[in-house]
Amino acid sequence: MRGNGVSARLAAGATSLLLVLTLRPAGARADGARVEAPPAWREDLPLTSVLAAARQRGRPVLILLVDDAWQRCATLARWRRAGAPSSATLDRFERVLYRADSREGAHVAERFHVVARPTALVIDGSARELGRRGPPLAAGRLLAEIEGVEDGTTAERAFEEQLAAAPSDVPLQLRAARLWAERGALARAAPLLEAAIAADPDDRQGWASRARLLRGDLLLLRGVGDATAALAELAGLRQRFPRAVASRHATYPLARALQRLGRAQEARAQLDAWAGTAVEHHQAARLVLEEAGGAAAWALVHARRALALEPRRPAYWATLAAVQRLAADGVGARVSEARAFALAGCAAVEP
Repeated sequence: MRGNGVSARLAAGATSLLLVLTLRPAGARADGARVEAPPAWREDLPLTSVLAAARQRGRPVLILLVDDAWQRCATLARWRRAGAPSSATLDRFERVLYRADSREGAHVAERFHVVARPTALVIDGSARELGRRGPPLAAGRLLAEIEGVEDGTTAERAFEEQLAAAPSDVPLQLRAARLWAERGALARAAPLLEAAIAADPDDRQGWASRARLLRGDLLLLRGVGDATAALAELAGLRQRFPRAVASRHATYPLARALQRLGRAQEARAQLDAWAGTAVEHHQAARLVLEEAGGAAAWALVHARRALALEPRRPAYWATLAAVQRLAADGVGARVSEARAFALAGCAAVEP
């Protein structure tokens, strides 16, 4: 695949981003203590109404986007233990929490290209993104990012200044490319990836393989959605640099591309041969959730293998619960979800 063609497709998929997140009160902790959200967080409101309120009141929007109920509760419990941002800080914003498993949350995640959760975003009343903070979402880091938005020292601004001072710093280019991509600014990411590949054509520093892996990931973003090009990029990476660490990491996005192209058996075969760690088994199980792949019995095998290796990871229990629902095992799903809540620091399971 020619690099310029990929850049053109990425640039064509570029969109401007605007984003805000908020929280809603959560459930109880495993120790019995009530875990309350910071005051006046609302949940899953239509984004248009949130933006209208922000314009009317002349203040920005703070959005918290989480995967589901247990991650919301876990995030709030962690903030409570660490000391959540103060009411005085939060009262400067319209605040709303979205769950990616809800209709409005899925819309917000897609619109603002939120690819990792929990993520906090700050946007203005016209939906222009001012800043964001992704996982791990510690209370102190969130507060620092909020303050950074107000004084102009956001992560985006910092990357721009660093790139201006060191335009040939390839590791910095790769970090910046990922940051732009995760914000949906694909046109800004594409030339940085091309520069990284050109600077290390034989992958002696690992830059070219990392850039190609990231480019394959970008081609799978919904704003681009070019599974054919992504498959060619990722397969080419594994053929050109078979020993690179990035080539092993390319297996999951390659399987996603195959799944989207209707080659589900090949996708599952790739993951069966690849998965060895708990993280890899967990990723394999999530294929059927993220790409609507069916094959619940196959996914259950990987979900249980992940838990056999790391039984105290709440995300793994939550994934098992989701796959069990797909397999019509409602009782098992409720048990697994309760375990996810308990391990995340929450006792209540919501409907």
